[in-house]
Amino acid sequence: GEMVCAGLLYAPAIGAFFPENPEKAYAEAFKLALFDIGYAKDITALSAAMTSAAMKKDATQSDVLDVLRSVDPEQYYGARLVGRSSYRILQTALQIVQEAKAINEAKVTTEEERIANVQKWTPEYLQPVFEKLDQHLQDMPFHAGEIHLQVLTAMIFADFDFEKTLIFLVNYGRDNDTTAAIAGGILGAYYGFDRLPEQMKNQVLEVNKRELDIDLVELSENMTENLLRRYK
Repeated sequence: GEMVCAGLLYAPAIGAFFPENPEKAYAEAFKLALFDIGYAKDITALSAAMTSAAMKKDATQSDVLDVLRSVDPEQYYGARLVGRSSYRILQTALQIVQEAKAINEAKVTTEEERIANVQKWTPEYLQPVFEKLDQHLQDMPFHAGEIHLQVLTAMIFADFDFEKTLIFLVNYGRDNDTTAAIAGGILGAYYGFDRLPEQMKNQVLEVNKRELDIDLVELSENMTENLLRRYK
């Protein structure tokens, strides 16, 4: 009966099947989220929809985040008694980021020091936002609402930077394989393969091929071919 994230980390892959069509991505992911209940199902579908929106040519951060309000076929947002829990989680993420950045700003005395802290992505710089997130932990780390909050907070705090977002989530812990997979899927779609950090993507390709005999390049080429055939 808990709002657990069964299948949530795979949601971005569903979104990738419906580029630039977040409404369709939402509908399909919502349908496939068989083991989720309550707002966990909405969060799963939104993760797919954000990935789809990120694949839009020249997509902006607003294009991706606006999905959390604009794509709402079940009309949760306007529900009189409850509203949309996933959208309230976005507001919490924005507040956490604002408060954590204010704490960090108060610690530095020069602009050079501030820039250095952001660039180095030091533990000291991340500590305030980690402590804010700690105040919203659920009974279990794989709770969909907790995962949604951590993913959104990391992406916004890192200004959608791919590598910094993943460093944030992996080091924060909790259900970090799921949070990193979701954020990596959304931001991977946002930037595209060629603009991802070379060392990170090459290591993933190499390890999957060597250890698991999985050729991710071949799989992605086949998927792209199928997508192109569908839209011809």
